[in-house]
Amino acid sequence: MVYDSEEYRKRFGTGRLHDSRTRLSQIIPNSPATPLVSVIVRSMDRPELADTIASLALQTCPRLEILIVDATGGRHRVLPDVPLAGGHSIRLVQSGRPLTRPQAANVGIDAVAGELFSFLDDDDTCDPDHIAALVAAAAAHPGNSSSMAAPI
Repeated sequence: MVYDSEEYRKRFGTGRLHDSRTRLSQIIPNSPATPLVSVIVRSMDRPELADTIASLALQTCPRLEILIVDATGGRHRVLPDVPLAGGHSIRLVQSGRPLTRPQAANVGIDAVAGELFSFLDDDDTCDPDHIAALVAAAAAHPGNSSSMAAPI
C-alpha cells in the first residue's frame, strides 16, 4: 500500500503538513515529476535489516527516502553500509524510547519528506520494481488517498 502523505496527514492529523506540489494525476513513472517516496522501516534491529535495506537500495523508483525507525529505545546498531542509487537516501530516525509497532509507524510518518509513503518491516524484502509499481498504481487512481497494489 502506498499513501499520499498530505492527504494522510490532513485526515489523521499526524505530524506536519507539507506542500505537495506533485499531484498523483501528474505522475509519469521514472520522469522528473515522479514524487519522492518514503519507505518507513520499523526496526527492532533484526539481523535481516541488511537484506531489507539492500532490497530497497535496488528499487527502480528514481526518488526514494528510506527511513529506519529505531523501535529499540536507542539500542539500535549503526545502519549497514549499503550502496544506494542516485536519488535514494537513508536515515535512522530515533525517538529515544522503546516503541510499539503503531508508535514506530507514527514516528516514521512524522519524519517522511516524500509525497507518498509506505511501510516495510525490518525482516522483509521487496522486488526491485515494487515501489515503482505502487507509484504507477497510485497514478492510475488519482482520486484515492491510498492505492492497494500489494503490501510490502
